Amino acid sequence: CTGLCRLCCINGYRKMKHHKNENVIGDGTGFNEAALLQEARIDQSEVELVYAQFHNGIEEAPYCIISDHVWKSVAIVIRGSLSIEDFVLDTVFTPDHLEDVGNECGFDGTGEYCHKGLLAKTQWIYQDLKRHGIVERLLLGDSPECKDYRLRIAGHSLGAGCAAILALMLRNKYPDLRCLCFSPPGGLLSEKTATSCRSFIQSFVTNNEVIPRLSIDSLERLRNEVLD
Repeated sequence: CTGLCRLCCINGYRKMKHHKNENVIGDGTGFNEAALLQEARIDQSEVELVYAQFHNGIEEAPYCIISDHVWKSVAIVIRGSLSIEDFVLDTVFTPDHLEDVGNECGFDGTGEYCHKGLLAKTQWIYQDLKRHGIVERLLLGDSPECKDYRLRIAGHSLGAGCAAILALMLRNKYPDLRCLCFSPPGGLLSEKTATSCRSFIQSFVTNNEVIPRLSIDSLERLRNEVLD
């Protein structure tokens, strides 16, 4: 309840009212950018917000790209479930095959599957990254803007699921990337693919969190226990 009042009082927002960042999409008021900088405690003398996308839909996903000059990392950070569209997408458990994605991104997706709803959202992020070319400009080529920096991908909840799939899609281009998934949804990847990602994807689950344990089987078991 106090979030809006706190946001209006911070210096960053007062300054931002007179400055529009062309690399921030879907934030006409500046509140989203100010909230991101404030709540993530981004020290702009050490960390640069390079790009942020705040549009949200069934496929569109809010995410940002930051360059951390202390840790020499470029990070793609994906927001978790917040809107009605996000929660609808969370329930699209139908498996979708990874063969076409693997052929495009350079990994073996033959006979492998993942969460259909999260795959669609991740593919939108992947295409948005290609469209803007920001990560390539920062890390690749003969004279990258962030030479010797490494790529990091992170997300929470729905965002963690997207982060894991995105890491799988980008690994061939950025072999030293690492991915941090906080409370990723259950039933995300088939076993072989999940096992093959252990060297570059780490998941963090706190105690008895529900989201990482969600699956069709667990929901059906819950339904049966309630009805009994």
